[in-house]
Formats: sequence, structure tokens, C-alpha cells
Amino acid sequence: MLSTSSSSSSSSSSSSSSSSSPVKIDLKIILAKYQFKRGSPLQEYLQTKMREKYRIPTITFTLQNLISDLGGIINKEQLFDPLNPDIILCDSDLEVALNLKALRVTDLKHYILSQLVCIVPYQTSFKNPYYAIETRSDRNRRYFNKLEIQFKQMDQQMSQRVFKKAESYKLKPLLKRALKRMPSFPHHQRTFKFNEICMYLEKYFESYEDDLFDPRNVNLCMVHNDPLGKAFNVNAFHICQTTHLLQHNIIAV
Repeated sequence: MLSTSSSSSSSSSSSSSSSSSPVKIDLKIILAKYQFKRGSPLQEYLQTKMREKYRIPTITFTLQNLISDLGGIINKEQLFDPLNPDIILCDSDLEVALNLKALRVTDLKHYILSQLVCIVPYQTSFKNPYYAIETRSDRNRRYFNKLEIQFKQMDQQMSQRVFKKAESYKLKPLLKRALKRMPSFPHHQRTFKFNEICMYLEKYFESYEDDLFDPRNVNLCMVHNDPLGKAFNVNAFHICQTTHLLQHNIIAV
């Protein structure tokens, strides 16, 4: 089930390139008008957190505005991993609202949309689709998208500079201590091939699956109470981040 988090990550460049691809914004989705589905737990959550705005059950809104409001609450209440801000860590109320314990920021739209119904589809307000007037929100969105791409490119370049490909590697102490929890791990082996490390990490995920993964979101690994969290220096991570985290815990020999 978790093979994508390790064995498929033997090439650092392939993992980095996939994470650095720009996020496509579908205006038809984020600027359409929505209402909450009946019985939406997210609606109840927002009625508690932002009663003045969401007290009317039939309120309509764009997905862009809803994500902005929810993001404001998440930032204000610090519901994210300070060691890995890409991950939202739900408290008990937000867990009920979204029906999961943790998620990646880029996945938030998916879980919100599952509780909405589109009322008014988005339509462009200009006749010629090749000539658009850029609004302030358009400029902001373009600016933040550009920043996100730049940060990902910097992260990719840093990862490529730090990680040195080699025939074999030593494990840093905290990672080795975590993997030693498994009886099958060769405690006295000093060096490992990269695919061996990936294999043992995958076995680790499988051995402690019930503690590390929420069955409602198996792509998110929660390690705040696990030795792997100390090794990776995060409280939670998405499986697509595994290669990057692993590279910082092995030394080429």
C-alpha cells in the first residue's frame, strides 16, 4: 500500500520534479458560487468560528473565499505543523468538520468541495477570452503562485546540492534508532544501498501502520509520537515528501 513512499523514490530528481510542478488553478471551480450541502459538518464548524458571516444557512460564496476564511482560522489557531507547515494538523473540531486528522494544504480544496453544491457556475465577464482585465485578486493569486513555484524550485535545488549519490550510505543515529524497532532490521550493519534503506522504511510503515496512518487519509504519515518524527524533525509528512526527508538522514560513504 505504501510502496510509493519508498521504493519508487529511489530517484531524488523524479520526486523533486513532481513536487515542483506548478499548481493549476481552475477558475471555473474556485470562482463559481456554492452553498453547503445539507448537514455539512464544515458549515457547522464555520457557523461556530465565524458566526456573523456564516449564520445564514443558505449563504452563497466562492470556493476562493471559503478557502481564505478557513485558512485564516487555521493560521490563527496554528493548526499546522510548525516543523512542516505544508501539513494541516486538525484539532478535534476541525477533524469533525473535514473528517480526517491531518492533510496537506494543497489537498484542502478537495475535502471542502465534497461538502459543497455549485449554485451558479462561473462565467467570464468579457466577450473575447484572449483579453482579460486583471483584477486585484487575480494579481494576488498570480503573485502567490509565482512565490510557491519559486520556493519549490529553491527546495529542489537545495535537495540536489545536499544529497550526494553513492553506492552505499550510513544512517544518521536517529533514523537508525527508529528502524531498530523492527526485529528484522540488521542492527549491526553499518552501510546500506539506497534501495535497502527504502525497503526497510517501507517495512517500518507497514509494521506501525495503525499508529502512523489515518485510514481516512493514508497519504499522510503522523509521527509526532514516533521515533521517526525525531529523525525527520517533523510532526507529520505527506508520502511525497519522504524522499526529501530521507535524504537528510543518510550519509554517502
